[in-house]
Amino acid sequence: ILRNADKVRRIYKEVSGSERADTWFPFQTVCEKCGRIGTTEVTAYDGKEVTYTCRPDLVKWARGCGYAGKVSPFDGRGKLPWKLEWPAKWTTFPVTIEGAGKDHSTKGGSRDVSEHCLREIFGTKPPMNIPYEFFLVGGAKMSSSRGVGASARDMANFLPPEVLRFLMTKPQPKHPVNFSPDEIYITKLFNEFDRYHWRTYHDAKAQEPDKRLYLLSEIAPEGNFHDANFQLVVTLVQMPHLNLVAEIEKRKGSKLTELELKHLNRRIQSAKYWLENYATEEEKTKLQDSLPARAQQLSQTQRAFLDMLADALPGTAWEDEPLQHKIFEIERLVPIEYPVGFQAIYRVLLDRDSGPKAGNLLAFLDSGFVLKRLKELTSDKPVFWRESSLTEDAFEQWLTKEKTHVKSATARADFANGVGVAEFTVTMDDEKTHAKRVITEPCESAACAVAYGNRLTEQLAGLTGVAIQFNG
Repeated sequence: ILRNADKVRRIYKEVSGSERADTWFPFQTVCEKCGRIGTTEVTAYDGKEVTYTCRPDLVKWARGCGYAGKVSPFDGRGKLPWKLEWPAKWTTFPVTIEGAGKDHSTKGGSRDVSEHCLREIFGTKPPMNIPYEFFLVGGAKMSSSRGVGASARDMANFLPPEVLRFLMTKPQPKHPVNFSPDEIYITKLFNEFDRYHWRTYHDAKAQEPDKRLYLLSEIAPEGNFHDANFQLVVTLVQMPHLNLVAEIEKRKGSKLTELELKHLNRRIQSAKYWLENYATEEEKTKLQDSLPARAQQLSQTQRAFLDMLADALPGTAWEDEPLQHKIFEIERLVPIEYPVGFQAIYRVLLDRDSGPKAGNLLAFLDSGFVLKRLKELTSDKPVFWRESSLTEDAFEQWLTKEKTHVKSATARADFANGVGVAEFTVTMDDEKTHAKRVITEPCESAACAVAYGNRLTEQLAGLTGVAIQFNG
């Protein structure tokens, strides 16, 4: 390449429009005096040594020392520009196929320059090019020069090999790979991988390309085995009082096999790496010894939900799924939107707005501690009613829309501090029970609330045709 520097200069100009001085040689050597390489400029080659200067003004990000000298370009004393390193490697190894980012594959781009140099200097055919999309990190193009992204070594240290292969293989051709180390993205990545694994061996309707994707992600064929949920593993490694393997076996329902233990250990390593290198303080699961100050920001509806949940939990089996089902049941009976209810649980226990599956979290904790914490916040009943109520028209519309699915409905009246309320409990044909609430203000007494509730019940029953039992 050094012997053909004139050809390189001509190709640079003809292919990419980049002009180089007649004294420019495509090589940078390590300065013998200051040890820098980015500041050196080679201006001659005599067949054995290159002549160079360490220029103070060559680049903006470093200042050369001004030393000038001659040195052999071999034995690791310098490097080629990567547009020339490419054809050098293609020739040396030799390479038959090598892709590159789409930005390098444009007309006049670095790939074009490298291929012309390969043909003219070495007289060989360039390897097949497969242009590919960008690797994005949090939606931004990965760039080592701008410090955006993660190194390949970091990625390999973090993700189990089969999950990393899945991440790289799943996107369709000519679509970017978008990676982000935040909790939501990482949890989704592992869950999606586990879903493909399960479907490959359990779903008769699984599409062949989906099965193929999973099998391509494997390091070696291993068949079916139990995957430990990654978010669960992340939570468990932060709770040293628990036996992690025993907790996973409890959820599997049997002892883990040697293969399952191997994959669990990989996920434990990934969880610890994520917590140490990527997780924000908000994303870490730390059980709060006392009620967090931010819990005071919860709405009256969220406070009422926690209170009702505490009342319902003593009769619930202290296990993942029963607890999760009970949470959903109470959310429908408040009523409160599911994410808002879960936020209340995470806020009082972890001082976070999100977290691991709530049923799992409660199951890890002492029931007495949980019930006490859920009861620590008091709610203002009239304010809670106002936050969670519907207008008469809105409730009528809902009841009319759902009337064919209503299995049974009851109503009752309540009163507090000048506010009367009619509360309706509606059980649907899917056996799920919902609570709806309509308030009337002002209301001077409980008798006023009862009269209002009775009138509204009769009115709605007549309008919708739904039989509603009023219990006073």
